[in-house]
Amino acid sequence: MPSKRGASNTWSYCRIHTAKDITAFISWLKERFHITVDAHPHTLSSPTHYEGIYLAADRTVSSVMRDAPDADISFHLSPGTPAMAAIWILLAKGRYNARLIETSPQTGLRDVTIPFELAAEYVPCKPPVPHP
Repeated sequence: MPSKRGASNTWSYCRIHTAKDITAFISWLKERFHITVDAHPHTLSSPTHYEGIYLAADRTVSSVMRDAPDADISFHLSPGTPAMAAIWILLAKGRYNARLIETSPQTGLRDVTIPFELAAEYVPCKPPVPHP
């Protein structure tokens, strides 16, 4: 989700991109934050299939960055599966230099710090070998 840093080093979002097209949620975001919300729905073979998650997330972020190459971006780790959070971390630390955030009713929005330098290269999975 692209964002811009304000003068006080706080973050305000100018546009939100979501992986789900949930009408009620998108309406709530638009009303609450008065910003544009774009849905990029993907059909995954499984919510824990790392390769499928990576390909969908990277395709979406690449598309967003083509339209706004100087945008600061944040990846929201709270929704989704642990596999999805792992992919967002790899993309944030390795490919996009993105901010990581989490949200909860107890703490609101918080930055997530991953105290590691990560580098990951996508290697397509080989199709399974059929058993005789």
